[in-house]
Amino acid sequence: AVKLAECVRDRGFDPEQVSDFIPTPSTISTCIYYTGLDTRTMEPVYCPTNPHEKALQRALIQYRDPKNYDLVVEALHRAGRTDLIGYGPKCLVRPERPRPQGGKGAKGKRGARSRSAEKGKSRATNRTDAKGEPSATHHADVKGRSGASPRSGKR
Repeated sequence: AVKLAECVRDRGFDPEQVSDFIPTPSTISTCIYYTGLDTRTMEPVYCPTNPHEKALQRALIQYRDPKNYDLVVEALHRAGRTDLIGYGPKCLVRPERPRPQGGKGAKGKRGARSRSAEKGKSRATNRTDAKGEPSATHHADVKGRSGASPRSGKR
């Protein structure tokens, strides 16, 4: 998995999704998965079956995602590849945990509601009833008139 992470880095890929292997009956890959042996050469093949080991491999492939930092560092330590932790151009992660970007109170960011209101389109707002339970979606247009959903034809 470390070699694959290096290949991803060298090619400049940034995968958003990684597929998990699901054994399919009557395939060579399933035989290899369950036996741990290459069926053609009978040589041992490492196949992670533990969910944590699978998570480590997934994190290595998606090493740029800050959520995967701890798993990437753990995987690199397990593989004896701490040379990939640092500031060099070939390193996968920095020695310190990345700081979160942005935040809830970020200034200068405007949500979709304000943009749709400026364009004169109706927008959906979530309301709660007297018990604090969420009620049906309520639509209000820019002029402040409110009514039922536009699909119902009632205003």
